[in-house]
Amino acid sequence: METRQRLQQQQVVARAGAAFRSGRSRPLGFRLRQLRALERLVTEKEAEIAAALQADLHKMLQEVQEPCQRQMCANLPPT
Repeated sequence: METRQRLQQQQVVARAGAAFRSGRSRPLGFRLRQLRALERLVTEKEAEIAAALQADLHKMLQEVQEPCQRQMCANLPPT
């Protein structure tokens, strides 16, 4: 089983490397701009997100807001 897992991991790494070499991946600057745009969208739509959380999951925004923000934004470099 361990050999099989190792082979699967090697295949995943090989596919990721091939995708990178093909030029399909986006430059870091593009990805950072996309993440910042997502952050702005979430901030702008906070009221709608809160209403959906309450309606669908019976959760208050504060119950999910802090963990989500920490997870999504913790590793972004300063703008």
